[in-house]
Amino acid sequence: MFGSDLTNNTPSRISQAWGTGKIILWNCSLLYKSDTMIDVIKKNLV
Repeated sequence: MFGSDLTNNTPSRISQAWGTGKIILWNCSLLYKSDTMIDVIKKNLV
Protein backbone atom coordinates (compact mmCIF):
# COMPACT_ATOMS: atom_id res chain seq x y z
CA MET A 1 0.00 0.00 0.00
CA PHE A 2 2.72 2.45 1.00
CA GLY A 3 4.81 1.56 -2.04
CA SER A 4 1.99 2.35 -4.48
CA ASP A 5 1.19 5.62 -2.67
CA LEU A 6 4.83 6.67 -2.90
CA THR A 7 4.92 5.87 -6.62
CA ASN A 8 1.72 7.82 -7.28
CA ASN A 9 2.95 10.88 -5.38
CA THR A 10 6.37 11.07 -7.02
CA PRO A 11 5.33 12.30 -10.53
CA SER A 12 3.18 15.12 -9.10
CA ARG A 13 6.05 16.25 -6.84
CA ILE A 14 8.44 16.22 -9.78
CA SER A 15 5.99 18.21 -11.94
CA GLN A 16 5.48 20.72 -9.10
CA ALA A 17 9.24 21.15 -8.76
CA TRP A 18 9.61 21.52 -12.55
CA GLY A 19 6.80 24.12 -12.61
CA THR A 20 8.53 26.09 -9.85
CA GLY A 21 11.84 25.86 -11.72
CA LYS A 22 10.26 27.21 -14.92
CA ILE A 23 8.82 30.19 -12.99
CA ILE A 24 12.23 30.92 -11.45
CA LEU A 25 13.95 30.72 -14.85
CA TRP A 26 11.32 32.97 -16.42
CA ASN A 27 11.71 35.54 -13.60
CA CYS A 28 15.48 35.47 -14.11
CA SER A 29 15.09 36.05 -17.85
CA LEU A 30 12.80 39.02 -17.20
CA LEU A 31 15.18 40.35 -14.57
CA TYR A 32 18.22 40.27 -16.83
CA LYS A 33 16.22 41.03 -20.01
CA SER A 34 18.70 38.91 -21.91
CA ASP A 35 17.52 37.73 -25.33
CA THR A 36 19.99 34.86 -25.27
CA MET A 37 18.79 33.71 -21.85
CA ILE A 38 15.16 33.82 -23.01
CA ASP A 39 16.08 31.80 -26.12
CA VAL A 40 17.81 29.19 -23.97
CA ILE A 41 14.80 28.92 -21.68
CA LYS A 42 12.38 28.63 -24.59
CA LYS A 43 14.48 25.82 -26.06
CA ASN A 44 14.47 24.05 -22.69
CA LEU A 45 10.71 24.40 -22.28
CA VAL A 46 9.83 23.01 -25.71
